[in-house]
Amino acid sequence: MVENGNYTLRASPVAGVGGTYATSNGTFKIVTTAAQGPSSFGRQTWKITAVEGKKDTYTIVLLHGHDISLGGSWSLKDNKAVPHGPIITTEEVIEWHITPTNNEIPNTYYIQPITKAVGASYYVGTDEDNQVVINVIPGILLPPDIEAYWQFL
Repeated sequence: MVENGNYTLRASPVAGVGGTYATSNGTFKIVTTAAQGPSSFGRQTWKITAVEGKKDTYTIVLLHGHDISLGGSWSLKDNKAVPHGPIITTEEVIEWHITPTNNEIPNTYYIQPITKAVGASYYVGTDEDNQVVINVIPGILLPPDIEAYWQFL
């Protein structure tokens, strides 16, 4: 269970110091990963909030000053029955399934879109262009073999 709060989301693998973090690029723009620094200041803190009455279900919204509504919520760029493609931020607040990895690295979680699609599992990860995307995992591969996870700091 994730505590409601404000977090930076460090992309896996997360061993050691440094790393890259989920970074907003504006509403209706693709979320990417970037190192922490002056150019990403104010675009890497996300408010994670549990959805009341729904187990392991949360919203992910950019914390933007004192008004989180200005930052945008994680959403699928192409919201189809089978999740795919990059994650963007939108004005509409979307729900995500977040569960602990139970690996040796503290505060690590899987983030998944909520879907009824079968035959595979869908995890939020990154691609070679540093975009935050849906990774499709064949149905036979189960944790701890999944490498698409995030450390909440």
